[in-house]
Amino acid sequence: MEIILSPITRISGFLTIVLEIDNNVVIDAKCKGTMFRGFEKLLINRHPLDAIYLTQRICGICSSAHSIASSRALEDCSKIDISFNSKLVRNIIHGFDILQNHIRQFYLFSVPDFINVEGEKINSKVPKELENKINENYIKSLYYSTLAHQGLSIFGGKAPHNHGIVFGGVTSKLNLYEFSKAVEIAKQLLEFTNIMIDDYQIIEKYYDEYNKLGDTGGNYISFGLFEDTPEFTICKSGALINKELCNLDLNNLKEYEVQDDISFIKAPRYMNLPVEVGPLARQSIRSGWIKSSTLNRIKARVYEAKLIAEKLNEMLNLVTINQNESKTDFIDGIGVGTTDTIRGALYHHVEIKDKKIYKYNIITPSAFNLSPTYNNVKGPLEKALIGTYIEDINNPIEIIRIVHSFDPCVSCATHLVSKNGEILNENYFMHR
Repeated sequence: MEIILSPITRISGFLTIVLEIDNNVVIDAKCKGTMFRGFEKLLINRHPLDAIYLTQRICGICSSAHSIASSRALEDCSKIDISFNSKLVRNIIHGFDILQNHIRQFYLFSVPDFINVEGEKINSKVPKELENKINENYIKSLYYSTLAHQGLSIFGGKAPHNHGIVFGGVTSKLNLYEFSKAVEIAKQLLEFTNIMIDDYQIIEKYYDEYNKLGDTGGNYISFGLFEDTPEFTICKSGALINKELCNLDLNNLKEYEVQDDISFIKAPRYMNLPVEVGPLARQSIRSGWIKSSTLNRIKARVYEAKLIAEKLNEMLNLVTINQNESKTDFIDGIGVGTTDTIRGALYHHVEIKDKKIYKYNIITPSAFNLSPTYNNVKGPLEKALIGTYIEDINNPIEIIRIVHSFDPCVSCATHLVSKNGEILNENYFMHR
């Protein structure tokens, strides 16, 4: 029996899941992205500095990460190193952006899968009085996620798609009132993360079976989060392959495109293996291997929100306001910019020729997690779904819970197709 879920709701973009069911158990799964984007080709022949602003438009939820990765790629090409204070400002912008998403992802994406929220009618295991408590915080989360975007705007000029992160540094210019407001916002966000953790623990108590569901195989990579400011590093770059921690080598990173099925999501592989990225990957690389599961994925995100809020408050105590820097001169060559972000590892690759962008390539976190089957090897989400028992075939809530735990964003599929259906994107990796 085949079930098609399309589109999966509560996410950005169009995600389709095709399931083969036998006796209420998923025996095969396919993940497809059915919306194409043209960002990699849109950048060809553009001025290199356009990349910072245009790539942010890939996504309105995690745009600051693209500005960081794109800036780093251009700076790598031009052999420029920016000041510690500029790195700090960038990480403050990024930190606020991650928090607005982690808050939204937990309360607006995941919580309604487990309890009744705003008229939802699911068979929740959580007692009514605890449901009411989480519902109150569900409403409050709208305020706090907006507050995080306000903090981002103070340093980045606007949110989403900030103007504060530029080639060679940052342009943030604050007065003391604006800075004090950012400090107060960071403190409020830290307080709210404790409430998030309490609400997560309630869900974990009544849905313990999801500690066993949603296993990707547990191979993880991270490009490092806040690694350029060692005092505030959340996670160093690294890979956990077959439970063994090793240094990250970008030469082991390849991407493929599936030609025998219609999907605009790439199939990136590390050491020829599909890998999970995101908060769970970061926690495992930081603290030791953790089993991949639906609840562990949500748990890692919730606890990471508190850790980032703590680091954000510490960074604000050290940053110097109005110490800005930027560059306008760049050179022809090849550059790579990486960072970890909201959903995991983000990769930007640029080639500049005759002072214009000659090639540009992007691998997004959702491409790692949602990658389709390639060479008969399932992508992480596909593998996580196989073996799941569905109680009600007409209401496969178990599938939705697993999918949402990845915080998928299909807007991040960055392919372009021609009028003849040909995928117009090249695979190229030139690491220095």
